Amino acid sequence: MAFYERLKEARVNARLTQEQLAEKIGVAKTTLSGYENGNREPSVATVAKLMQALQVDANHLYQDEMENLTQSEMWHMEKYRSLDRHGRELVQLVLDKEFERVKNTSFTQNKTKGFESLSEEDLEIIKNGFRDTKEEREVV
Repeated sequence: MAFYERLKEARVNARLTQEQLAEKIGVAKTTLSGYENGNREPSVATVAKLMQALQVDANHLYQDEMENLTQSEMWHMEKYRSLDRHGRELVQLVLDKEFERVKNTSFTQNKTKGFESLSEEDLEIIKNGFRDTKEEREVV
């Protein structure tokens, strides 16, 4: 069963209409309908709201999708889980920026670009974060 099917199942089990759930999580009914039909993907923040409103965990919503992970994806998840809060924030920052870059431009136009889409402030956060992480490793 895919995420969108589990989402609908959880909503029905919670005895909520699409309108009620959409209101609880702060999205339009049509947006929630798109999630349940597999036409849209909720953000991480929205998934957190869905889990809270439906009283389910991410394992329940994503369990079948986790079975299809590649070895590389599983390795990335393992490394991510070992990070502290600061490291996870840095990964999220880079993922968000890269996702926006790819979403807003075609891959062929940007396949040679690196971090050009990051602001100076974001680059400074990344630099400071990696410097902090390196210093923490040297101390330990």
